[in-house]
Amino acid sequence: MFRWALIDIETTGLHLKYDSIIEIAVRVITHLGVETTWSSLVNPHKALSTTITQLTGIDDAMLKNAPDFQEIAPALLTILENCMVVAHNARFDLSFLKRAFKQLDIQFAPANFCSIKLMRLFYPNLKKYNLAYLSQHFNLHVCAFHRAEADVNTLHELITQLFHDFAPQVILDAVKKLSQQAVIPTQLMTDIEQIPTGFGVYLFYGEHGDIPIYIGKSVNLRQRVLSHFQADHRDAKEFKLSQQIKRIETIETLGELSALLLESRLVKEKMPLYNVRLRRTKRLIHFALAYEHQYLTIKMVNSHTKPTTENTYYGAFTSLKEAKSCLMALVQRHQLCSKLCGLEKTKGACFAYQLHRCLGACCENEVAHDYNTRVIHALLNFKQADWPYPGRIAIKEMHHEKNLCQWLIFNNWRLIATRPTLPLPDEIIEEQIIPLNSYDRDGYRILKTYLANPENAQMVVLLDTP
Repeated sequence: MFRWALIDIETTGLHLKYDSIIEIAVRVITHLGVETTWSSLVNPHKALSTTITQLTGIDDAMLKNAPDFQEIAPALLTILENCMVVAHNARFDLSFLKRAFKQLDIQFAPANFCSIKLMRLFYPNLKKYNLAYLSQHFNLHVCAFHRAEADVNTLHELITQLFHDFAPQVILDAVKKLSQQAVIPTQLMTDIEQIPTGFGVYLFYGEHGDIPIYIGKSVNLRQRVLSHFQADHRDAKEFKLSQQIKRIETIETLGELSALLLESRLVKEKMPLYNVRLRRTKRLIHFALAYEHQYLTIKMVNSHTKPTTENTYYGAFTSLKEAKSCLMALVQRHQLCSKLCGLEKTKGACFAYQLHRCLGACCENEVAHDYNTRVIHALLNFKQADWPYPGRIAIKEMHHEKNLCQWLIFNNWRLIATRPTLPLPDEIIEEQIIPLNSYDRDGYRILKTYLANPENAQMVVLLDTP
């Protein structure tokens, strides 16, 4: 026995955050046959694009007097009560429905399974699994696609075909397993159960298989990957990502530090679409200090590399806009002179001096020592910390279950090599890891944060004598 609610929706577009439902159709079926059929247009309170009208045949005039989702929600909930919800690409339909109900403060989390997964399970060698292809393959009579009621009717015919070809109990057993895996995207070819549960980096690939669309890291790879799919109905980015992912590649590491560093490096090398924060930049913008008539000036300079011995360079920004915004905030917070900071070009005093926001360094009305002290204080947090060791250090990572060990070798905030055994003191080590830039802002932050933990700092082994 079973009670399934076959459901289909049409929307104003594919973006979970900005698009809305415009049509819903439901057909409740049991082992005895059709129990209920219901459908309704839904007013999205926004104009439809020409593309959607051409695709669905629904236009603004048809939706003008249609009920909004709030009006039909009670009836829809009543129909779906005690049903297993079935949809072709269930992730798409259910994500929009969950979001629509959430806007009404209603939690909507029905048991469900995806009919694409079901068809793929029982008919594994088909070229495609969309409704149009399946209808043609099984010689079904279809009057239209991309209308909710017509698609539900097609889905019903496909399920009828399935029960004709296979024993009911075999199908119901398969559905039970699928409903427990409902979180996994329909088009994903990778077996989630084969993903490791330890430290590492994961790469999501889309239609174009060689370039990843997202790279992440975790202390538990499988759990983190699943969390992307569990959150996709709440987050527009996760939803879009889950709709595109085709396969997953994982790279295990022996610890969290190596996972963080590998993620940062791979993002810079492969430039995935959905990673922005760790991407490689062609140049970095720094604050450079210089003296002008005994007063410190701040200039924004760009470089491909950051000199490691230059103490008058502060900060590392990915764009001139980011650097300028930060500098303007420092000027305001510390009463610095916008002219001496390169933000204003005037003869004589700066404009802020006339408003009593500058203390007069630009016209030498403020003591140079006092002004310079404020400049240095303002930039303290932007100065790269000195390397606190006499030379190279080694940090051990251990995978106790696999009894594997590796040593990460660092020098001057940079990972230079990995070794299976601890190098001897003062041993010459060939640099295995060639940096994309001699200054890696993200690598510096990762290692600095790691060493700030006293427990981690105690594990450091010095490789060079003072």
